[in-house]
Amino acid sequence: MMSRRRALQSLGALSALSPLMSCSSSNEYQINYRLRMAVVISGIRHEGATVENIKWGSGGFLSGFDGIGAYSADAFAEAVVMDLGREKGLLFGLIFPPQNVSCFDARRVSEIFALEMPDDVRTTDAIRSGAFFRHIQQMTGEYALRKDNWPVLVRFRDMRDPTSAQIIAPDQLEAVYGPDSHVDNASVEITHDSITSRIDRILPWLSQTKGAFSVYAGPSGAAPDAAKLTGRCFRLKGEAI
Repeated sequence: MMSRRRALQSLGALSALSPLMSCSSSNEYQINYRLRMAVVISGIRHEGATVENIKWGSGGFLSGFDGIGAYSADAFAEAVVMDLGREKGLLFGLIFPPQNVSCFDARRVSEIFALEMPDDVRTTDAIRSGAFFRHIQQMTGEYALRKDNWPVLVRFRDMRDPTSAQIIAPDQLEAVYGPDSHVDNASVEITHDSITSRIDRILPWLSQTKGAFSVYAGPSGAAPDAAKLTGRCFRLKGEAI
């Protein structure tokens, strides 16, 4: 992981850059960031990335680091797509947790950046004044995600059939794909690039799917993977916390 010293470069060096923060009022902030993920499958490295948007506005809730009651967080995001080749197909890194799974959540990306921030901009007062979000705007470098916050992975045995989904925990890659298969890394970084918009071309049925990918009424412990997945696992269109 890049050191805090290197990742949090001098704020003065950013003065020549165009603003990363867009404000329609003094109480609204938004940034684009890149979510990158890389896996090694049978010894071969595959990488995917997607550019997400997060908007913070006053009058809602910001979970974590004593910020409750300060801001809402709205996310526009798509899953990371990694092409494993013709035989193994596509592997998706989710941007919203499946049912009963703890993993990366695009709506909470501020908590990842907060791990690399000085204590004086992690306070409730700093969040409410906007200093916390202005600091995120000025952060540079790539920030590695902790293993417990890596995106959960999903593949489809049949890309045309959402009920064929298989959830793969990051530590299960070797069991699914064979020896020398593992997650290499996952990271986020602030970017000027446009928001990624391609998931509907890759999964054309996604926009027509309502609720879980499959119906299941039995005990939760026996639910098929498709019953734990919804469209928001692959795409968020402004869902707030």
